[in-house]
Amino acid sequence: MANDNYNSWVIHRIKSRSIVRDNGCIEYQGNNGHKYGLISITRHDKRILVPAHRAMYMAVNNCFDLPGSTQIRHKCDNPRCINIEHLLPGTAKENAQDMIERGRKAKKYKLHTRHRIHDDDKIRAIRKANGLHRQIAEQFGVSIGYVSKIKRGQSKTLV
Repeated sequence: MANDNYNSWVIHRIKSRSIVRDNGCIEYQGNNGHKYGLISITRHDKRILVPAHRAMYMAVNNCFDLPGSTQIRHKCDNPRCINIEHLLPGTAKENAQDMIERGRKAKKYKLHTRHRIHDDDKIRAIRKANGLHRQIAEQFGVSIGYVSKIKRGQSKTLV
């Protein structure tokens, strides 16, 4: 019975800091600068911070031992939404698949770092370039770390 009281208390605390939107989302308004809004709960006699939507899901479903590998996904794509009807558990893979299906994936892609994407002439030019690594990186469209690696002779290229 004490567990039911705690669940009710968590639910009340989250809802008391939330507002209902016209689209059915209930947005947690806790002002802590986190994308999802964090709330402090007790788990195994320790206070921890968890995203409000995760805390809401755990309280409603009485599953405060939810493994960290289980993600609570949003059907509505609203990170601050705590409406239990908009939440469902899943894996990281399912969450990534949601992102792709809903067009929220990154616009730019990098080739895997093991793939060589710069030709010998560009690498020679970077080695010869003078100035701050940041300026060289901007000039050639590469990362500062990559410029540093080329300058140290650690890039997979010319010998």
